Amino acid sequence: MDSPSLAPVIIGIKGTELSRGEARKIDDLKPAGFILFDRNINGPQQTRALTDSLRELCGYNPLIAIDQEGGNVSRLHAIVGPTPSAEQLAQFDKRSVTQFAGSLTGTILRQLGINWNLAPVLDIFNKDFKSNSLSGRCFGKSASHIIHHAGY
Repeated sequence: MDSPSLAPVIIGIKGTELSRGEARKIDDLKPAGFILFDRNINGPQQTRALTDSLRELCGYNPLIAIDQEGGNVSRLHAIVGPTPSAEQLAQFDKRSVTQFAGSLTGTILRQLGINWNLAPVLDIFNKDFKSNSLSGRCFGKSASHIIHHAGY
């Protein structure tokens, strides 16, 4: 059986469920995957139903991405509430705490049918930049500290 020819794009959808028009466009386009935002999430059952409907519609296992970093970047706040940022986890300075948070996030995403987390993992924060979008989103500003949290 041949694999479908997938468009090399990741697309978003408008709401918490697919409209007929979106379903037709997805069927025509055959995107490589989807990205979910706050507007797509209002509860665990709804989110799982949405990801299941995307897979069923596609007929293949698409990438289903989300930004679930913790701190200010948390698309699942409606489901899990506030979660610590990488910077907050690093303040514990214990790899086991970081590993637990990562494992818990992975388990939650898997249960929701999400298979790709768009989170900076090994980025180094440089406070010398006047405006740095990674503020609070990194485990630190030294490679050795970040590597420690990565588990190496």
